[in-house]
Amino acid sequence: MSYTATVLAWGLIDFADGYEAAGQTAYGKEAVKWATDYFLKAYTSHWEFYGQVGEGGIDHGYWGRPEDMYMSRPSAKIDEQAPGSELAGETAAAFAAASILFEVRSLSS
Repeated sequence: MSYTATVLAWGLIDFADGYEAAGQTAYGKEAVKWATDYFLKAYTSHWEFYGQVGEGGIDHGYWGRPEDMYMSRPSAKIDEQAPGSELAGETAAAFAAASILFEVRSLSS
């Protein structure tokens, strides 16, 4: 998700005219904001960041509403005992790209 948010933000920056012409700028910015808001909630304390909730196989095999998912939804976090520099780094990249997107878009709007 961090990678997707990073790439989407950079696409909105690098191809702003195309997004504008297609009428998709607002939707793209909403998606980036949603992702970064989620990342902020996943950062629960100093040196603790949740990178996964649920289990892919079980979650993707369920064809119902998320509100009706009553199966076990394990979570995984990175912290001092369970490092994850690749997750932390990509999430930082997503925040950096989003900050540039919102700064650039706010200056030109």
